[in-house]
Amino acid sequence: MKEVSGNVSGCTDPDASNYNGVATVDDGSCEYCDAPADWDVIVTV
Repeated sequence: MKEVSGNVSGCTDPDASNYNGVATVDDGSCEYCDAPADWDVIVTV
């Protein structure tokens, strides 16, 4: 299968953990984390 020139397949959902900002065609590969994205931030006081 040949891809049309200019189209980039990937995850187009910015909420997904594997979001591809250059993708123009959503290929269904989006993956999501169960934990909120900000859980990996360490806050020090």
